[in-house]
Amino acid sequence: MYEVIGSDGNTYGPVDLPTLKDWVKEGRIGPNSRIKDPVTGSFVRAADLAELAADIDASSRPAPAPQETQVAAKPVQPTRGPDPYSSPYSSQSHAMVPGGSTTLQKSNRSKIAAGLLAFFLGTLGIHRFYLGHTGTGIAMLLITVLTFGFGAIVTGIWALIDMILIFTGSLRDVNGLELAD
Repeated sequence: MYEVIGSDGNTYGPVDLPTLKDWVKEGRIGPNSRIKDPVTGSFVRAADLAELAADIDASSRPAPAPQETQVAAKPVQPTRGPDPYSSPYSSQSHAMVPGGSTTLQKSNRSKIAAGLLAFFLGTLGIHRFYLGHTGTGIAMLLITVLTFGFGAIVTGIWALIDMILIFTGSLRDVNGLELAD
């Protein structure tokens, strides 16, 4: 099952592949929409997801010229702001606010708290759980516990790297949002 991160920062899904393909046809998912790959658990651009690449290519082609036998389509009302199911794949996340403007959206998780958790409890992966990355948090916890603490050398280095990434703003929460200061 797939999950889509909207420009409002909310997660939509889980949905199956046919639903994703329908959303591409409807224009709700664009090539830069962020989709959680169920195999790796990481977020990728929709255009980079092999299962959707052909559908996205087809949806980006210009529509065929109308023929005289076609019935005129009902005019579409223009929308203000970005599509709620599509967001730019960039270092910043934006959210719609009333009035049609966008604003930079940050996570409700603290950079300081995540860094301190990585420093003091990093070998157990607690900072990963805090950020919502439960898969890697479980991996760090199991490496430390199942090796009777000897694996803490590996997870300690991992936590140190994570702490550096947290304070440089490179490690984000599970929704891809920048941590609050």
